[in-house]
Amino acid sequence: MEIKEHMDHAYARRLAGKVERYLKDRYGARKVMVFGSLVTGFFNPDFSSIKIGFEEIGRDLDADAAADCRLHFGYRDPDGLKRLQVVSLKELSPETRKSILLEAEEV
Repeated sequence: MEIKEHMDHAYARRLAGKVERYLKDRYGARKVMVFGSLVTGFFNPDFSSIKIGFEEIGRDLDADAAADCRLHFGYRDPDGLKRLQVVSLKELSPETRKSILLEAEEV
């Protein structure tokens, strides 16, 4: 799957599932969550991004895992709009992490 200009909800969910499997298989992530508009129901196929957070990867591999996902799956559509965001929840402030976890759901 690849990042496209128009990604409907089902396509975005499938891509999130592929990222989840990649993080679990390659990095041993135990928890991978999707958050943002894909979860809240405000996903727009033409410009919303797929936001994925992960936890429980060794701290020294968090940055590598996020960067590897960008390289493996891409993160911008053909127009240059950022469409895939993969972050380690450990790297976020406690307030941001708490806010994300309130709406996040496991992939």
